[in-house]
Amino acid sequence: MTSFALTDGNNIDLPTTRGLPTHTCSSMDDLISHIDEMADFGIRNQGFFFQDPESEFAHILQERVGLPQIKIKTKNWNKRNQSFQSLLECYFRYIFDSFGSDVEAVFNELKETSMKIGHLNADGSDFVEGGVRIKLSGELENRLKPNFAMKDLPDHIDTHFQFPCMWYQNSLHCHLTSNRYRFDSKSSMKRTFRYATKNFGSLLLTLDYSKEKQNHPLLDGFYDFMTELVDLSNEKVRLNETLYIIPKYPTYTTNHHQDIHVEPHIVIYQHVEKSSLFYFLPILFGLWVQFISEKKEGVSFLPSFYAKCDEAQIGSFGEMTPGDLLIVNPCVSHLVQVPSKNGDAMTLVRAAEMFLELKAN
Repeated sequence: MTSFALTDGNNIDLPTTRGLPTHTCSSMDDLISHIDEMADFGIRNQGFFFQDPESEFAHILQERVGLPQIKIKTKNWNKRNQSFQSLLECYFRYIFDSFGSDVEAVFNELKETSMKIGHLNADGSDFVEGGVRIKLSGELENRLKPNFAMKDLPDHIDTHFQFPCMWYQNSLHCHLTSNRYRFDSKSSMKRTFRYATKNFGSLLLTLDYSKEKQNHPLLDGFYDFMTELVDLSNEKVRLNETLYIIPKYPTYTTNHHQDIHVEPHIVIYQHVEKSSLFYFLPILFGLWVQFISEKKEGVSFLPSFYAKCDEAQIGSFGEMTPGDLLIVNPCVSHLVQVPSKNGDAMTLVRAAEMFLELKAN
C-alpha cells in the first residue's frame, strides 16, 4: 500500500516515493548495530535538531525571516523547544504570507532552505532514511513474540493505567487534525466504543520503569529487552525509562511531527496487533504540512504538495505489520495512520525511546 487518507473521500497516492529499507535480524548484536548506526547519524548531524541554539538550522531560519540570532544559555530542553517552536511558526507564517496557495513556490522555498541547512543534498535529493524496518528471525523473533491479545481495552486501561484518560479523535474535515477526547471512566469508554471507534487513538498510555517493574503483560518483557539492548550499545544511546502502549483505530492519524517532546531520541515501535502506515518527510516539509493542515486552505493545498514531494522522490513510506520492529530516525518528521483496510480492528503498538548521547555544546 502506497497511499493514505487525507479525508474519507480523498486518498493521497505516492507511487514513486521510496519504500522503507528492510533488514533481517536474528540476534541482539544484529539489532543494536542498526540502532547504533542510526544514533551515529544523529550524533554527527546535530544540526537536524533546531532546538540546539548554536545550530545552523536555527540561524538560517532566523536570517530567512529577518530576525537576529537568538542566544539561549539554558540547557533546559523544554525552554529551548518553546523558543524554536516560535521561530518555526514565524518562518511558516512568512511562507504562508509570501506564497499563499502557490504549491510550486512553497515547495521550492522549503527545498532551498532544506538544502542550505543540509537536510537535503546539494542537488535537492533526499538522503535521510526516516525509518528502518527490522524483520525478526531465530532467537530474536522468539524473544519478542508478544503472546498477548487485547480482549477488553477499557478493562486493560483500568487495571494497568488509570481513568480519566485523554485520547485523540481525528477531524472529519482532515485526518491530519484532531481534538482531545476525555474518557472519565471505564464505562464511558465502553459506551463510546460500543457505537464508534473510528478515528480514535491514544498516545498517552505510559508506564515509568525508573523505580520498579509495573506488572504489565506487554511492557515488562519489552523493558527488559530494551535495557539489555542499550547495554550492548557503544555508548551511543540510553533508555528512556518511560514506555508506551499505543492503541488506535482506523483511520486514526498522527500528523507529521518531529519527536521533540523530550531531547533527541530514536523510537523503537513494535506492532502487536494489525498495522500502521508511516510516511517520513524532511523536517521542514513535514512540519510545514502540520502548519498548513490546520488552516482552512490545507485540504485543498496538500494533495498537490504531496504530489510534488512524490515526484521529487522526497520522503519514504511503508506499512508496519505485527512482529516487525521499526527504528525511527530523530532527524526527520513522520506521519502515522491506521489504514482503513483494517476495518473496525484495533491496531496495538508498544514503543520505547532511546536518547542520543549528544556531544555537549
